[in-house]
Amino acid sequence: MTTLGRRSPLGRLRRMTLATWSLGLAAIGGAVLWSVVGGAVEPRLPDPRIAPSETLASVGRPIEPLRQDAFAGRLSPAPPPAVVTEAPKDTSRSGLLELVAISRVGEEFVAAIYDNGEKRLHLVRSGER
Repeated sequence: MTTLGRRSPLGRLRRMTLATWSLGLAAIGGAVLWSVVGGAVEPRLPDPRIAPSETLASVGRPIEPLRQDAFAGRLSPAPPPAVVTEAPKDTSRSGLLELVAISRVGEEFVAAIYDNGEKRLHLVRSGER
């Protein structure tokens, strides 16, 4: 019995890979051939050698030069000037409590709380105040 037989999963994978590569290469070859033979559409761009005041046959009217003053204005009003205010001078953190950690010890929770005013760490068990 061969491992790459007709009903083998590896044989099926090998056949599908070969089919994918074959179709992919055929598609890429067709795209390259189409672009080389001339199937690609070339865009009709205006001739840059024509002066703006001349008439183009495709437009049917004279092309006017770009007005630079149309771009001179602002699109939105200027923002109001920023007002500088001083920060409050009292930045002490006395009287504030900071929660450092919560852990579980057995069946109860223990919280570690740091008191900035006393510069002390308090351990509080669940149910305590």
